[in-house]
Amino acid sequence: MGLIYHAGHDIGLDGIEPLFFIPNSEDKLEEGTVCTLETGIYDPSFTGMRITDNYLITVKGFEKLTNFPIE
Repeated sequence: MGLIYHAGHDIGLDGIEPLFFIPNSEDKLEEGTVCTLETGIYDPSFTGMRITDNYLITVKGFEKLTNFPIE
């Protein structure tokens, strides 16, 4: 798989799986999907990092699975 710039993706047996959260995507999240949102912070003079939060898509919306303070 080539490099895909995205805000997040589904999580499955292979870890990073489609669907990818990219602009203009018409993909739909379905109940039972586990996905991640990866907020990126980058400094071109040094490096970058992503803060990752995982979610379960439910019939009522979503449930945050990650419980790690980022302060």
